[in-house]
Amino acid sequence: ALDERRAAAPPIAGAVRVSCPGPSTERLAASSGVGANSSGGFFARKTIFGGVRRNPNKKRVSSGGGRANQHVEQIVSRPTTTLLLLLNVCLAFCYWNRHVCPSSVAKIYSKIVVEGEIWRSFTGATAHFEPMHIGFNMMSLYGLGMELEEGYGSIPFLFYNVALVVLTTAVMMGMTYARMKHTGNARLAEVSTVGYSGVLFAWMVVTSLERPRTCPVPFLPDMCFDTYSVFGGAIKFNASPIVQLFVAQFIMPRVSFMGHLAGIVCGFALHWSLVPLELACPHVLIPAALLAHMHFVRGMVLEPASGVVAWTGGNDTAPELRALQPLEEEEEDEEKVGGGGAVSNKRRAGSEREGRFAQCLMLMSKALIVATVASPFLLDPLTSAVLSQLVTSVFFHVGAQSYRAVCRNRNDAYRGADAERELNREKARGGFLWRGAVLSLVLLLVADAMTAAAWTVAGTSVAAGRILLVDLPPALVMMALRMALNLAALVLAVAVLHDLGEVGSGIFIHVFGPVLRWGKAVGDGIAAASSSKPLYVPFEGRGFALGGGNRGGGLLESASSQNREDESGHAL
Repeated sequence: ALDERRAAAPPIAGAVRVSCPGPSTERLAASSGVGANSSGGFFARKTIFGGVRRNPNKKRVSSGGGRANQHVEQIVSRPTTTLLLLLNVCLAFCYWNRHVCPSSVAKIYSKIVVEGEIWRSFTGATAHFEPMHIGFNMMSLYGLGMELEEGYGSIPFLFYNVALVVLTTAVMMGMTYARMKHTGNARLAEVSTVGYSGVLFAWMVVTSLERPRTCPVPFLPDMCFDTYSVFGGAIKFNASPIVQLFVAQFIMPRVSFMGHLAGIVCGFALHWSLVPLELACPHVLIPAALLAHMHFVRGMVLEPASGVVAWTGGNDTAPELRALQPLEEEEEDEEKVGGGGAVSNKRRAGSEREGRFAQCLMLMSKALIVATVASPFLLDPLTSAVLSQLVTSVFFHVGAQSYRAVCRNRNDAYRGADAERELNREKARGGFLWRGAVLSLVLLLVADAMTAAAWTVAGTSVAAGRILLVDLPPALVMMALRMALNLAALVLAVAVLHDLGEVGSGIFIHVFGPVLRWGKAVGDGIAAASSSKPLYVPFEGRGFALGGGNRGGGLLESASSQNREDESGHAL
């Protein structure tokens, strides 16, 4: 009987992938026969019931149970949908209670593209300022979440929602740019857009393409559209989302046509697999989108600020000290006159510390590059674990080069206003790069921690994507080493931000404030521990008798006498 039950049990996949489901996991599931079915759509590896996978191991509420218990079970079993509902509703209440202006959090082309306020992609998507707006969106989110989350899984569904926020914003900004270029209407750059409906339209496309027939208008039940497929079902099309777009525009003219259209485009691209699913993971997509914006839109990645000379190599052990060479004669003159020696020594000591710190950054950059190169030999090269490490290494390497350029030219600020202005521009550029590095490192550490936890709970081997299979203990050791390296890189990145004075403000401080405070505290502790001078010597190295008898005062009197000795010039 035991053998019969084992034979009837579903096969278990022989490997666990690193990150959110992608084409590699679909190939793995197809090869192992897990969840295969004959429908062959976007949910081909899942058991289909109206486009939704039903988990056979989950307990169902009996038909005799109350409806309230059923709703509670649905909410608890779909934590991502519940989280998104609470997030949008709570933010709407906070904005209403604090009288927040919509333009301060909305998606605006001039703010996002020109001024680089990428965070508006998220604040604009989760902002609602009218009861009807949030009511319609939350009802749609509840229906779509109840249908889709169980099929995807809670964590992948959350990842895809975050990714769709970025993708819909990028497509919308591209459409706005094309429209401004075609019509010449510059006022489009100042149009404010808020609401989660762009992401919801993308999910509407996914659900409609998984159904054979869809009726998009509730008050026109006979107006339905069939789903057509070509290339063996690889590409499907249904006109119902487009009809919903025009119906919504006709009923409520104030809705964002460009925002909804961007959601439809992203929904079709997601279902047609035009966007690789491994790239849709937040710890890959968000840093990559930020890096692409900084390079292609703002030109801040490869080129330093004009007039700032970046160090390009050489045999010097501390190239930052070369900035002091033109000033050596002036410093010698100051020392001859008197009073300038202490200043010059202090400046030289500060430059030496900057040089050592810059070298430490370059060593960490090389270590991250080594970790990136080594990752494909242990993991699938196309998984998000490798891609996110690659993006993080690029941020850190370019940021380290920018910091070396700042150290090389920092003393040029004493020579004129132009040099100081150019140096401030380079520091601002470095601030953008290092804030991006902090963002990428935090997301990567969270994803690696989730991956290591999944491996530990699963207790199975990890697929390498090629021929090599790595057992669980070596994989966990490798992941622990990589997390330790990225954690050290995060501490250095926070230290650079504080040194440049480019920690930032606004939403960056609100989101990453604890990380910045923790990183600064750790960095200061390491610096204090490595310093050759003690920070504090009790009683200046002397001992004092407590009590004092008739003298009175005891310790205080001895301390005051010591202070008088110091003032008289006999201090140690």
